[in-house]
Amino acid sequence: MGCRIFFDANRENSQKCKELQKIEIDKLADWEDQTASEFSPSVVHDGEILYQQIVDPTHLEPDGRNLKPTAFQDSANKGMSTHRAEHIEWDELIELGKKRASDFNTTNPERPKRSLWGFAKFLTEDVRRIVAEPEGGRHYFVYDTANESDKSHADICQGVAGNKIVERAIRASLFDLAKGALIKLEDSLDVANNDPMSAALADAA
Repeated sequence: MGCRIFFDANRENSQKCKELQKIEIDKLADWEDQTASEFSPSVVHDGEILYQQIVDPTHLEPDGRNLKPTAFQDSANKGMSTHRAEHIEWDELIELGKKRASDFNTTNPERPKRSLWGFAKFLTEDVRRIVAEPEGGRHYFVYDTANESDKSHADICQGVAGNKIVERAIRASLFDLAKGALIKLEDSLDVANNDPMSAALADAA
């Protein structure tokens, strides 16, 4: 099975990362050099900036400021949705996040209201470098899961299963990457002439 075949078959699978964990780690790494979608502009390169939408209250503690320990748990099941900075404009990303929250509120009126709080920024290379001790093997893989309406979409997937201690450790590493790179929505418009993505790319260079 190839990368594209797998992701086409599991596009709506809420446990596709569990399926990835059944595949050899060398193959998962090879798949990062293959496009995972017919809509993909390219594979995701190490130097790319990724943005994850941070939604209140889904990803935030009740204080509205700090990330929940479970903020990135999607990486272990359905894949953690992110957006590639090179393939989306900042205002488009904001509108996408606001619409997603609004659509949820409309279809789930009985559940707590959601709102876009901001974004967590990741450098792809940093995510791919996360390893678990003592074995030191890779655990996270990044795939270009673009769709027809969003060419920028990419998934961060935990491709290797571990015991609870290992899984907590690698997720803590992902948490630490994001903790120092959070962009609050109301603050983001003051960065680099309303273009924080350009500033982030410059910082990563």
